[in-house]
Formats: sequence, C-alpha cells, structure tokens
Amino acid sequence: MAVQMWVVKHTSGSTPMGGRASCEILAVDPMPPILESMPEALPVASLGKGVFPDVREANHDAEDGSRNSAEETWKEDLSGRMNGQQVFLMHNILTPEESNAVIELSELCGYSEAAPDISTPPGMRMNLSSHWVAPRAWERKLFERIRQHLPQEIDGQRLLGLSCRLNMYKYLQNMHFKPHVDGDWPAYAVDDADKHRMVTLDRKIFGHSKLSMLLYLNDNSGVTEYDGVEGGSTRLYMTQRGGETCDVSPQKGAALFFRHGFGRESILHEGCAVGGRTPKYVARINVMYAIDHDDSEFE
Repeated sequence: MAVQMWVVKHTSGSTPMGGRASCEILAVDPMPPILESMPEALPVASLGKGVFPDVREANHDAEDGSRNSAEETWKEDLSGRMNGQQVFLMHNILTPEESNAVIELSELCGYSEAAPDISTPPGMRMNLSSHWVAPRAWERKLFERIRQHLPQEIDGQRLLGLSCRLNMYKYLQNMHFKPHVDGDWPAYAVDDADKHRMVTLDRKIFGHSKLSMLLYLNDNSGVTEYDGVEGGSTRLYMTQRGGETCDVSPQKGAALFFRHGFGRESILHEGCAVGGRTPKYVARINVMYAIDHDDSEFE
C-alpha cells in the first residue's frame, strides 16, 4: 500500500527570525514499506563493514557494561564527560536504509520555517521544521529496539514508551540552533475515533516526557547519498549557565539522549552550524515516564 499522509492539526509556530506563521502537523499511515515492516530488533545482517565506520571494528564492553558492537544496538554512557549528568548515546538504532527512509518521508511531509506549536526567540532556531505523527505500531517497534538501554526509572517514575510525534529538523548550510533547553511534553498520537485529529494522550496513562531522543539520520560518512554532512555537532554544556562543553558528532542511525524540561537536571545544548552543502537531518522524539505508580505501559 502506498504511503498516505494527511493533516491532523492546523496550528502556528515561530519562525527563525521571529514572528509566527501558519503550519501543519501531519499523520503518516502506512509508512514506507521498509519502515512499515521494520522488525523490533535491529536486522544485524544488514550492517556490513563500513556502514558505521566509527564502531565497525569495535567488539568490547562499553563503560556502562553494554556490548559495544557494530552488530547490535548499544549504549555509550557520556555522563563521565558531562560531570555526571544523565547523557548517553545509543548506537545502531536504525539501519542506513531505515534512516534514509525517514529522511525521504520527512521530505514528502515537507519542511517549513515555522515549527508547529513551538516558540523560540528570533535568531535561536535557525533551521527548517517538519512535524508528523507516526503510527503507534511503529513507535512500539522503535521503542523495543531501545527499551533495554533506557533508564527504567527517572525520579522514581517508571519508563512507559515514546511519543508518536516526531519533530524533525533540517539544517542547510550555515543553519544552527543556539543554546537552549528542550521543553517537556505530554504524549501525542492520532485520535482513534477521528484520524484527522492529533490528540494529547491522558497523562495518567501515557505519562509525561523526561528525556529528549535526538535521532541522527545522516552523518559525514558518505555511506549513502544523504551522507557527507560537514559540522552539525550537538554541543552539550556542563551547566545551564554555559561553560565547558562536550561535542557529539551526528552518527547515522544513532540517537543522543539527555534530560529535558525546566529543572536543574536539564541539559543546555545547541546545534552547531552545518558547514557544507549536504543538509543535516535529525528527529526529536520524547521518551515518556509515568507520573504516578499506577500507570501501565503504552498499549
């Protein structure tokens, strides 16, 4: 079946240089075949030598005890480089082909200067935006790939799942995102009763977000036609006042996780400028945690 997409919310959002503009959030269902049929575990046979050049020779234990291998999803703990703050990089979440399919899907949805429901000061968010809602079945499969490597509790609140909303950003040459802290959000999905509506899911069941997941969809490797990004690192700050930094380069199919919201644990970060003609693509997905001890996992 062909990919289908439709509008689930007409809204507005801030533009890079200030002011607001009308924009839309789309739903996609079904997704492209490679994503629609995506297994819950990474298909290791598809990861040949040279696909993930930074880890292809690795075959040892990571600092946090997880297996560091190009043939499985694994977690790299960055807290030691961030003064103990909760930051980690998860490798090999998507294959290169799956990553490319998400890029192509985002281009079908279309990019605009306005970021739906987002408000940023003039000159802060200098990129293009495409926000869309994935099917719950796909969100669950993506969650299964990363579940075992995520904190099972944060602040005593239990891990639930992922929001179905993908906030995607495209960085053309010289585009960047100045230092900021990500806000926390409820979970979103397409309404079961009316597919033309995006709904905010009940916080008592679906929780509230505590982690940002920045899913890198391309990098500087040149492995596929979408790769060859110059620059575009995510710069993490040791404190919310700035100071020392830790730069994380995009790695195709990997994701950077860190605390968000407006508490002391949240990570100040920025998207460094892209230097070449190849755009950088990244998707922000929110990781959801229970707000009380009676919540159940997403269904």
